[in-house]
Amino acid sequence: LYANVTNSIVLIQGTTPDGSVQGSGFVYNYSNRMVVITNFHVIFDTSTLSVTFSDGHGYAATVLGNDTYADLAVLSVDSAPSDEFKPLQIVSSSALRVGDQVIAIDNPYGLVGSLTTGIISALGRSIQEDYSNFSIANIIQTSTPINPGNSGGPLLNAVGDVIGITTAIVTDSQGLGFAIPSNTLLKEISSLVSTGTYRGHSYLGISVQYMSYDL
Repeated sequence: LYANVTNSIVLIQGTTPDGSVQGSGFVYNYSNRMVVITNFHVIFDTSTLSVTFSDGHGYAATVLGNDTYADLAVLSVDSAPSDEFKPLQIVSSSALRVGDQVIAIDNPYGLVGSLTTGIISALGRSIQEDYSNFSIANIIQTSTPINPGNSGGPLLNAVGDVIGITTAIVTDSQGLGFAIPSNTLLKEISSLVSTGTYRGHSYLGISVQYMSYDL
């Protein structure tokens, strides 16, 4: 499985006003267009982006689309030759069950191509990212070790298909990581590529007004 998948994983690096960031991503073939999938928080507030493939070759990248509320982003790497792109298969996450074995191949702390394994610990969690005031629903909880730099990489099932995108950890926890389910990406990918955003989220707006009275 590792030999079949590792060449599809990329290292993403970006420049921000505060310095630099790095994360992971993976190649996906969307309607015969090769794109790179990652997290929104990996590319958030970046002025330049680059994608480095497993052979060590790096290329400039641009953001095709992103969704803050699902922590997803799609990148284009138009300057890379076609033989760099080795896409992964994304399958439905609907059949996932607690206890299923999962695998992550990412770049923790810049250690390219690191593999870790675990299980699905829970389904349907909600988390809140540091950059957003909104909760992200329907999250996969996994015991697969996730560290800084893993964000945006694929969470794989036992045959190497993508069933999630690794996205967050609980600080100082042991084996408490989270991933965006693949169904969220499959639902949004068309809109992200074609319009640059996704506007299909429902929400309830509530405001509170404080009033004082002189008694």
